[in-house]
Amino acid sequence: MDVQERLDLIKKDPTEEIVTTDELITLLQTVDSPRHYIGLEISGELHIGSLILTGFKINDFVKAKVHTTVFLADWHTYINNKLGGDWNKIKDISNYYSEAFKFFCPSANIIIG
Repeated sequence: MDVQERLDLIKKDPTEEIVTTDELITLLQTVDSPRHYIGLEISGELHIGSLILTGFKINDFVKAKVHTTVFLADWHTYINNKLGGDWNKIKDISNYYSEAFKFFCPSANIIIG
């Protein structure tokens, strides 16, 4: 896959903005597999629309040869008192998120913590 095809995947909807396209092009030309992460606070049960929309974008990055990691921020959930600050509930829902993203985005690295 050439640089332009990789760039097109990254820019594909629902991407809204790339601050420095020239820097992204240079990165894709010089680094075979750049790194990207997305962090998600576990504020409630996973909405199917969030999984699908985010999952498609993650898969675009993976297809563009971008090493992609999803951080499931259970600690942020706890300190922000989401889910009532119930650590057991936070862990259960974090595991649910993890399994859903592993299923939908099997080539992405999913990390709880």
